[in-house]
Amino acid sequence: MACFQRFLKRKICAGDLRHPIAIETRSLDAARPTDTSPTITFTLIKNVSAAILTPSGTMRFDKINLELGVTHLFYIYFDPDLVNLEKNNTFIRILDTVPILANPRRYKLLAVKSVDEDQEYLEVGATERGDDTFKASEA
Repeated sequence: MACFQRFLKRKICAGDLRHPIAIETRSLDAARPTDTSPTITFTLIKNVSAAILTPSGTMRFDKINLELGVTHLFYIYFDPDLVNLEKNNTFIRILDTVPILANPRRYKLLAVKSVDEDQEYLEVGATERGDDTFKASEA
């Protein structure tokens, strides 16, 4: 597999796809009469390897991202199952194998597109939602 020129001075190569990520879908179960909020569960769609780029910084308030645009770009191998993901209900989690590098944050998927004509890679645009310990990061 050849490298492709994505940015003026940056190429994405097969060796750059070294971060294991989980692509998950979110489901909301209706709240019971005694509960104040619905139950949120995440279901795994697929585990893949990705290259991760951060095109911009983020503005945070109490560890929660306030930005609405793309904060992270994930490059993965082309997979026809992942092209038509539901945009408002799909999240990404980084699954680092080294515990100290584990990232408890979720990233809400905003857009998926093929970056080249030969359909070798997909570019997944996402916005960082925040730490899992905060319920606002699941919104």
